[in-house]
Amino acid sequence: MSGKTFLAPKKRKRKTGGPSSPRFVPGLGDLVDRLTVDQLKEAFHESIRTSVRTEIADLEHDIDGWADRHQIKLSGRNVRIIIVLAQINYEIWMCKERMKAEPKLYDQWLKRAHQLNGIRNQMKNLLLARVRNATRVCRASNVSVDDLDDWSIQL
Repeated sequence: MSGKTFLAPKKRKRKTGGPSSPRFVPGLGDLVDRLTVDQLKEAFHESIRTSVRTEIADLEHDIDGWADRHQIKLSGRNVRIIIVLAQINYEIWMCKERMKAEPKLYDQWLKRAHQLNGIRNQMKNLLLARVRNATRVCRASNVSVDDLDDWSIQL
């Protein structure tokens, strides 16, 4: 995987504040999801590695804040949801790489990426449901996995 990517870190204005003050505002599912994507960027794109590491540090800070504020405990189920999110994001990443590498199969890879995104959103929603006392809950709405037979996740 080489070359430029259209998945560069989003430009965000960093918030400042105390150790429990969030630097980003999204819910826990979005924070964890973004962290898994940034981890892929750090691994595969040397040109943006430094800026991605800064965002990773901010995301870790915000996830720690969530865990503290909402008394989220580490559980096997939560870890598994996070692992599935990371797997799905890797597969979506690979679909996007294939879309660039195989223009004749672009539509096929695009459809698969959209199908996988349905599982991704299901996992984000599941993580949100596990932290019911969250103050901000934004459920992902695209949870359709039309004809995605080779991914069967039971959580």
